[in-house]
Amino acid sequence: MHRTVGTLVLGLGVLAGVLWTPGAAAAATPDPALRLAAVEPAGDVGARLTVAVPSTLARQALPVSAFHVRQAGHPLPVTVRRLTDAGMDVFLVLDTTVRRDTFAAEQSSAADLLRSLPTGVRIATTTTDLGALHVPEAVSGSLSALRTLAAVRPQATTFLPERLNAIAALPVGPRRRVIVLLTDCLKPDMGDLSPLRTALATGKLQLDVVAPGAGCPSELSLLAGSAGGLAVTGDVLGRLDQALDAVLLDLLGQYQLSVAGSPDRRLMTVTVDYAGVHSTTGVPSRVPPSSLTAGPVHQPVRPSSPLLATLAMVAAIALAASPVIAGRAYFSRGAGHRAA
Repeated sequence: MHRTVGTLVLGLGVLAGVLWTPGAAAAATPDPALRLAAVEPAGDVGARLTVAVPSTLARQALPVSAFHVRQAGHPLPVTVRRLTDAGMDVFLVLDTTVRRDTFAAEQSSAADLLRSLPTGVRIATTTTDLGALHVPEAVSGSLSALRTLAAVRPQATTFLPERLNAIAALPVGPRRRVIVLLTDCLKPDMGDLSPLRTALATGKLQLDVVAPGAGCPSELSLLAGSAGGLAVTGDVLGRLDQALDAVLLDLLGQYQLSVAGSPDRRLMTVTVDYAGVHSTTGVPSRVPPSSLTAGPVHQPVRPSSPLLATLAMVAAIALAASPVIAGRAYFSRGAGHRAA
């Protein structure tokens, strides 16, 4: 018995040691997966699905054959377009209530993001200070947005909710609108964001939040995730450029899939299969985008949920095995007494 129990305990210890090593903890980030960002109705039974492919595929243009939509196991015809080709407007919102010692780094990282966007993306930069009461028009190319960004200086005042609501109130068109908010949340009161919340529910607008530190209210992260956006927050932002690169890859990897199926989409799935990467996600049935929770919220590194699930499973196996081990030990003792 002692050998059996010892073997089990040793096995659990080795597995726990492997899973809880510093290297494993540092790698406990969300696995790259196909992400459903928006679902929009198209006609009586059709739908437009906005998906973001795994980051390993984001920098290349994927062929139509890489995407597969099925309903109840049957393939559906699909039309695919990459949104960064000619279907996306990006509004970079820089919160000007920034610590002066970090402002230059944030400004530089934001400029790198703007330069990296394809020419098919229309771009605008706006700030939250008193001197920027209007929302500039998003235009092709990054020159105008970079010029605005270079002129920004830290300010004591902020009109963050007003700026976000103003962008959300712009006329809706065929292009997907993305707000990339870079903020330190030095003034964490978000005020009334009802117009932004309403616009996010349409599926036409995405909010990505990049917020260093731990001072931001959870409302921002929840708003971003509720409509399929990203929220990269907390102490994990030791490298701001890496956080904005994650946003860039998400934008580069967005595709709009137009499909026609039955009104009930509960049995609809979307799969991307290309260059050895295979990932599938389900499509809710007539669920408004405001209830989607596909947008990952990146927080400071903690053991991932698969890790916790693995440990829980191992513990369950150990508990289930203990009566068997005890039974074997009992019968072994009984056999020993009978032999004696």
